[in-house]
Amino acid sequence: MTLAKRLVCTTKKLGFNREETIYTNALLLCSADASSINAALKKKGFNNIKELIKCSMEFFAEVTIPLSQPELIIAYSNGNTSPSAAKIFLDTFGLEETFYQQDSSRYKTTYSFIAKIGDLHVPVVGIRHMSRFKPDINNIRSAWDVQKTKLQQLNL
Repeated sequence: MTLAKRLVCTTKKLGFNREETIYTNALLLCSADASSINAALKKKGFNNIKELIKCSMEFFAEVTIPLSQPELIIAYSNGNTSPSAAKIFLDTFGLEETFYQQDSSRYKTTYSFIAKIGDLHVPVVGIRHMSRFKPDINNIRSAWDVQKTKLQQLNL
């Protein structure tokens, strides 16, 4: 299954419709693949990946999130040793005390946390990259449910 089809299918299985869903990269830069990000960022005038992350997350905080008011962010790409979508959101907006490891198996690694983006608190579920791994909808739902409960407990 292609990435585009997995995105739409996952959205539908979680009860959302694609017309009301935003699909975007965490890093707002086009590159052929993860290994060519450094070359692409230099072409656009960034000195390093940290500058790109800072600008991308500022855009999310100031534009994307206020306009979309999301119920959930699924960050597909969740490695902890590279600038994955989930790690970038966790490092930038994550409330570390809400971190929850749903599944630590190599194929289905899934975790969640609450991101505080401006005045909004949003559950984030980090999953493996869907171009290579089939998402486990039950893991996503369970990790999301954990964060919805935490939001209620924190009165957020």
